[in-house]
Amino acid sequence: MTDFILPIIVVAMLVGFGSIGWLTEQAHLRRLKAAEASLAHIVVTNLKLPAAGMTVIPEPFVIGEVVIGSDYLKTALASLRGIIGGEVRSYQTLMERGRREALVRMMREADARGAKSVINVRIERAELGSAQLPAAEIIATGTAVH
Repeated sequence: MTDFILPIIVVAMLVGFGSIGWLTEQAHLRRLKAAEASLAHIVVTNLKLPAAGMTVIPEPFVIGEVVIGSDYLKTALASLRGIIGGEVRSYQTLMERGRREALVRMMREADARGAKSVINVRIERAELGSAQLPAAEIIATGTAVH
């Protein structure tokens, strides 16, 4: 009888933590959507030069940085996907949230400086954490212009 209790506890913990992770992710996506809507007036582009009539603001370098980590259930699912092979969708949503958050933070900084656009936007990432609990640092940089 006790041989069955430990696996049941482990599965219950994975489901419980996975549910918390999913709820946290959904709340983050809702906050991102609201932040993106409030910053929709700022044009973001990867073009290197400002368009005609735009001027670079003083101290134009803007940056948004985020470190985002995976939850245990996503990591477990990704490990299974690694055995089978194929697309690791659980990590895709993690990276999407990280990119969007970094862009929002960069746009907030540009908005606080009175910019109407951010040009020459670049997104970089670095892997952090460990195989047991991976994380990524994502940085969005750009040049703020009027």
